[in-house]
Amino acid sequence: PTLGFTIGIISDMRLGKYFNFRFTPNLQFGERILVYDLLLNPNGVSPSELRYEKKIPSTLLNFPLQLKYKGMRYRNMRPYLFIGGQYTIDLGSQAKTEPGSGEVVIKLSRDDFYLEAGAGFDFYFNRCKMSTELKMSYGLRDVLIHETSIWVDPIERLNSKLFQFNISFE
Repeated sequence: PTLGFTIGIISDMRLGKYFNFRFTPNLQFGERILVYDLLLNPNGVSPSELRYEKKIPSTLLNFPLQLKYKGMRYRNMRPYLFIGGQYTIDLGSQAKTEPGSGEVVIKLSRDDFYLEAGAGFDFYFNRCKMSTELKMSYGLRDVLIHETSIWVDPIERLNSKLFQFNISFE
């Protein structure tokens, strides 16, 4: 798990007493971590294991569309569920980076599509509404750009999977 930060706006259209259609574009800052467990066996010596972590900073521009089902309001709280999809652009993508500086470069595609689902609670206050939610997003595309490299060859497919805890204010 890594910490990130998201800032965005909320556009909400009421479809009925219990349903809303939401468009919540946002800018997300975080990082992806690839973990390699390497087994080294130099000159027939007993094997040893080496762990290498490659951190890939990501600045994502997200365009999610969601259908939100709200439960009955009880006092100043209301539970909800949502499903939806999202288009994402990785603004920090190194897809066009040329190798050179000796640093390991793992190239990821700039675009991705996600399916999303989650649940949360709306808390109503005098001047605003605060929402807390747990959300799971699953990337549909293989974002890895497959080039011949000892760092890329072992990876058959690379999909994004995000578990998020969000707090929003309206």
